[in-house]
Amino acid sequence: MKKHFVYFYGSIKIITGSNSLSEKRIKERNQLVGFNGIEKNEKLEKVGEQAFKTIAEDTSWGVTTSIKEENCSIVPFRYFFPMEKIIKQIEDVITLNERKIKADSIGFPLLNLSTITKNEFRNYLKWYYDSEIQRFKKENCCYGHYYLKIIKIALNNKGYKTGKDISYDYTNLINTKFYNNKGEILIIYADAGM
Repeated sequence: MKKHFVYFYGSIKIITGSNSLSEKRIKERNQLVGFNGIEKNEKLEKVGEQAFKTIAEDTSWGVTTSIKEENCSIVPFRYFFPMEKIIKQIEDVITLNERKIKADSIGFPLLNLSTITKNEFRNYLKWYYDSEIQRFKKENCCYGHYYLKIIKIALNNKGYKTGKDISYDYTNLINTKFYNNKGEILIIYADAGM
C-alpha cells in the first residue's frame, strides 16, 4: 500500500511584536511538523518555505505543494488562517494525491500539530479577548481537532464518503476508508487524540 504523508510548515509561534517579521525571526519560528513531531529535513523545509511564501489564487500567503518522489505534501500553517483557506489547502492535498502521488492512503499528523501548538495557543488566548478568537476557542479545543473537522469538510467537498458515522467533530479518522463516485478507495489517517 502506497502512503501519502502530509507535513505542516509554518510558524508554531504566534506572530506579535515589531521585530517579528524580520527574516531571521521568521526562520527561527518556522518549523516542519510531521509524524515525528518537529522534523529536521532540509529538503522538505526548503520546499515548505517556498510553499509558504507563494501567493495563492486568493492573494493570501501559502499554497499546498507536493513532492512525488517523497510521497508527501506540505501544507502551509499559520494560526488563524481563515477556515476557507485551510479547506482549500486540504482539498489541494486530495487533488495532488489523485493526480500526482496516487497513494492508497493519506496521513495527517494532527496529534503532533495539536501537541506542538497547544501551549502557544493557550497562552495567546489568556491575553487576547477578541470576540472572533474567543469564538474559535469555544468551538475548538486545539488545532488538531480544528483540522480534523476541516479534513472531513474537504473530503466531503471532493466527493469522498464513508460508511461510518463521522459527524461528531471529534471522531478521529484512524485508517478510515472513504469512497468517491468512481468507486475509488482512499484511506485517511487523521488522529487528533482525545
